[in-house]
Amino acid sequence: MKMIRLPEKTLGTLIDKCSIAQLCYLDKDGFPVTRAMLKPRERHGFREFFFTTNTSSEKVNAFNRRRRPLCTVRTAGRCSG
Repeated sequence: MKMIRLPEKTLGTLIDKCSIAQLCYLDKDGFPVTRAMLKPRERHGFREFFFTTNTSSEKVNAFNRRRRPLCTVRTAGRCSG
């Protein structure tokens, strides 16, 4: 397996160029949910992202319950998670 030489820079560039992100999380019953989102409006490194959504959405409630979401980004026909 080939290692990425500068992972934070490489992943940061990929995230900055993405047009669509997918958030995956577990709902209140423990079932997986995937939601398409617009690209992150802000990020700190490649571990903390800020998305725009309605504050009353189920996503916000799930994250407030300390659930750990999975985020994948998509650029030019490629997916990366």
